[in-house]
Amino acid sequence: MTLRSWGPGTHFIRTTCRLCSGPTTLALELTPTPPANELRSRSFVESEEPEEVFPLPVHTCDACGHVQLACVVDPERLFRNYPYRSGASPVFVEHLREYASDLVTRFGIPKFVVEIGSNDGTMLRFFAQTRTLGIDPANIETQGPFIRGFFIRGFFTSEMAHRLRYEQNYGLENGADLIIANHVFAHADDLEDIALGVRELLTDDGVFVFEVGYLVNVLRGTYFDTIYHEHLSYHHLGPLVRFFARLGMCLYDAQAVDTQGGSIRCFVKKGRSGWWTDEFDSMLKYEELIGLTPETSGTLVKQMLGDKIEKVKTDLLSLLRTIKAEGHKIAGYGAPAKCVTLMHTLGFGNDILDFIVDDSPVKHGMFTPGKHVEILPVSSLYERKPDYVLVLAWNFAESILAKHRGFDGSWIVPLPKVVTHFGKQHELGEKAMR
Repeated sequence: MTLRSWGPGTHFIRTTCRLCSGPTTLALELTPTPPANELRSRSFVESEEPEEVFPLPVHTCDACGHVQLACVVDPERLFRNYPYRSGASPVFVEHLREYASDLVTRFGIPKFVVEIGSNDGTMLRFFAQTRTLGIDPANIETQGPFIRGFFIRGFFTSEMAHRLRYEQNYGLENGADLIIANHVFAHADDLEDIALGVRELLTDDGVFVFEVGYLVNVLRGTYFDTIYHEHLSYHHLGPLVRFFARLGMCLYDAQAVDTQGGSIRCFVKKGRSGWWTDEFDSMLKYEELIGLTPETSGTLVKQMLGDKIEKVKTDLLSLLRTIKAEGHKIAGYGAPAKCVTLMHTLGFGNDILDFIVDDSPVKHGMFTPGKHVEILPVSSLYERKPDYVLVLAWNFAESILAKHRGFDGSWIVPLPKVVTHFGKQHELGEKAMR
């Protein structure tokens, strides 16, 4: 891997595909934003210092059809001080627990598990009988000590993989029989180098398992807010199959999973051949059926994202402005990275949202980048009692509403379409008017 020399705040626009190196074409351009996880302090907001924004151009590959973000921002800037924590959401923790259990059921108890992008170590804690190694570039404290594990702070590369196997004393001289990457295989510009590193570190009969957001779900749900600078790729299976085959590996199975608005769990091994499952074959055929081909993927992105964003913008902004004009207070629930794209694309911020609540203590007292909405603990819902809550973490909407059944206000879920769940305050107001 050739490391790029980055200066402060630098970025570049990539014009070749990060899966096959073919030429790419612009399909969609969203409103430029600051880095979505670059939360701001109160002192920064009060200083009124201008924020650097970067473009959000979505390209499709003319050769393989892969959909990707062309703007590449320095990963040191994006990931060193990363506020996301896997263990902050009980729903996601349970997902990781079931995920680990499924892998053990399918492949048996592994001898050595390596997780690329291990974050706070939540998933590795579910491999209690196994030697583990977590790798992550962010300055994150792990969730308790790993029982038989190690942690390395850094970006995973083929060079790191070689050192781990042949030079460093982590017990990986025989390789890892299970390598995991959860929602990180879309975050890197040099995917080939990561795949080569996995191939270097994987035992001959080992498995590389990774989850990523699924482009099909993004298109069907108009999930344009998942487009931000950390997400460089919007994967579907066809280009990935060809990508791994070119590197002497085989993507032989995939499963649809519900997490993060709809994802795919992919299974890769060494060698160029393997048996495809019926589910995997059906998913590949469906991608072709809806038009995810090299010739038509750009048109599909324009139609299913670009053309629908305006309707979401019209419906949601109209609703929020009407509520605000009536003198009501509106809070947001969740400060995920996707909320930055949503607010910038639709054009609202602290003019509409009085505050945002989030489960992660790391975010409390901070402000969203660009739009400067304050982030508070979830208890603020009951202390400040907003009339409406916009669920910015819409992929967890069902569990959020279930958890807060005692909250009197009304809920607005923005995607895949704008839906309002009216609360007790609204019902009492309606009765009073009658």
